[in-house]
Amino acid sequence: MFLRGECKCINFPKNVHAKPADQEDLAEIIPYIKEFCVHFNADEKEILNSEFTVITPDSNNPYKQMYVAN
Repeated sequence: MFLRGECKCINFPKNVHAKPADQEDLAEIIPYIKEFCVHFNADEKEILNSEFTVITPDSNNPYKQMYVAN
């Protein structure tokens, strides 16, 4: 899951990991951001210049693929 922002003030459960999105992560969602901007007349550059956080399940969690693709 991708969240726009640093998300430092969110206390995530111990069975998920949060990390800043890198360029490889962002490459995955850029097509969706572009489509969003077209539909909602949003500024693509402004959105892409934002911080994003990637939330992934703990690999030790047996239900990891149920809610978030890892």
